[in-house]
Amino acid sequence: MSIKEAQTYLSLIVFLPMGVGMLLVFSPPAAQSSLRLLPLAGSQLLLESFLGSGQAPLLAAIELACATLGLTLPVLWMLANRLQRDEIIYGN
Repeated sequence: MSIKEAQTYLSLIVFLPMGVGMLLVFSPPAAQSSLRLLPLAGSQLLLESFLGSGQAPLLAAIELACATLGLTLPVLWMLANRLQRDEIIYGN
């Protein structure tokens, strides 16, 4: 992968939170599902709840934090293992 390819992929990832937010705004039934446990969608739903009622549900915030931590730790573990290889750091 070249630097230009990496920059292209990173610039497209920026649209992911925007797409999730638009899905939740334009499709309210999607907000009632288990999307509240996904990091991007859960944050959006907590923000909407806070702006609507003035209070954010504490239990939902704790559930979201635990789910985010549970999804993040395995990814960080895999990245740490990959970065121990010389070919990943120095290239082919």
